Amino acid sequence: MDYGFGTGLSGVALDEAGFKNIDGADLSEKMLDIARDTRVYDKLDLIVPEQDLHRDLGSYDTIVAVGVISKGAAPPSLYNDLLRVLAPGAKLAFSMNDLSLAEDEYNALVPDSVDAGKVKLLHEEYGPHLTKYGDNSGSKVFVVEKR
Repeated sequence: MDYGFGTGLSGVALDEAGFKNIDGADLSEKMLDIARDTRVYDKLDLIVPEQDLHRDLGSYDTIVAVGVISKGAAPPSLYNDLLRVLAPGAKLAFSMNDLSLAEDEYNALVPDSVDAGKVKLLHEEYGPHLTKYGDNSGSKVFVVEKR
């Protein structure tokens, strides 16, 4: 599941990396239309923020949220919401930019959930991101597995 895919570039990258059977969900009907044109998604759903997360998210073995759990996008609570619906052994892969990493409420998400035994950290890597924007020049990618 590519959660909060925007224009679908993350789905295209997943497809190019060899992932198949990619579904997507986003807040914007316009983004669904743009992503549909990429032809990499099997199913696209509209996210309605006032409603609880889709119950069927628990059926995915991996949820990817590129640039979603971050300042200016989704609140830090989305991390725990996504973990809540994942089945044990399922993975959450997501990124947080420098602006988010500078905020304690975002920066503590992964360490706190590891310390609480909710997840196992499988991967963490920092690298360049949107370098033309200066302050928003880096991003950390995390992959966690729900316990």
